[in-house]
Amino acid sequence: MFSLLINWYKNLSPARKLLISFIANWIVWFISWLVIKEFLLDEKHSISYYIFYATWMAFFGMLLSDWKNIKLVFGKQKQA
Repeated sequence: MFSLLINWYKNLSPARKLLISFIANWIVWFISWLVIKEFLLDEKHSISYYIFYATWMAFFGMLLSDWKNIKLVFGKQKQA
């Protein structure tokens, strides 16, 4: 099962790898922040706060972990 997922991910274009990475990071950060809020914190925030936090952390995490793909997608394009 995991080998199929890994092969599918390896065959994606760099732009799609970035998108999948961002979505996966966003889901992880959103769920983890909701769990932390529920069990550890007494602060009350709106849902938009958690969405913004998850988006920011997913973007930051993607910058750190997928720098090679970011350079491939947004790097200088060679002119033909």
